[in-house]
Amino acid sequence: MLKLLLAVALLVIVHSQEDANVDFDVSSDTADTAVADDSAAVDTSDADVEGANEDDADEEEADETEDEEKAEDEEEAEDTDDDEEEAEEADDDVELVVIIDPPSVSDQMAAQVVLPEMGEGLQSPDVSKCLDEEKYKQSDLIETENDMLCAFIAFQANKDMSEPGNKVYANREEATMRYGLFKECVNNVKEINSDKQRSWRAGVNLFCDMTASERYPYFNGVIHPQNAGDNAAEDGDRVKKSGMLLGAARN
Repeated sequence: MLKLLLAVALLVIVHSQEDANVDFDVSSDTADTAVADDSAAVDTSDADVEGANEDDADEEEADETEDEEKAEDEEEAEDTDDDEEEAEEADDDVELVVIIDPPSVSDQMAAQVVLPEMGEGLQSPDVSKCLDEEKYKQSDLIETENDMLCAFIAFQANKDMSEPGNKVYANREEATMRYGLFKECVNNVKEINSDKQRSWRAGVNLFCDMTASERYPYFNGVIHPQNAGDNAAEDGDRVKKSGMLLGAARN
């Protein structure tokens, strides 16, 4: 019996020691697991820290890149402003040269023409088509009022303004007055030339738009109407006819 009790007691003691060993082993395993978890947590924390540091570095690098780009843009803008200022200064230094084509001969001729008042039956003429001097020199071809006006335009356009007595009419009023004188002269020329018995022909020349007083200095020995004596009417008629005859060119 005693032996049985000792055996039981021995079994209890052995069993207790095994349980203690198991608890110890479990505790050890748990401790090891906790240590491993802590190590992993530390590693994760370190990785997070490293990732955060890398993010901060990336942000700093991005900021630096942005600052550099802004600086470059500012430099380019300053260079552009400098270039524009230099271009403006260069433009200021360059003298503006405007090349104007000289007027053509026809333009110069047309510039001498002043049209009279357009009376009844007159049509506004195309001056460019009435510049040929033959328009008035060929007096036999002047048949209508429009022909007469065209001849008057050619007469003005072909005047040599360097000759004494030749001038551009001051205004339309003067042109209207001169047109009346011109028509009278042309009609007298046509009347003279209608006489086929004459050995010469009359023609329109520079005297055809002049008054008798304006023609007088050109004709020596011809009585001026204002200085006529008792035969003023007859002398005045002589001056008028002489002016027209002398104002006509012999062919």
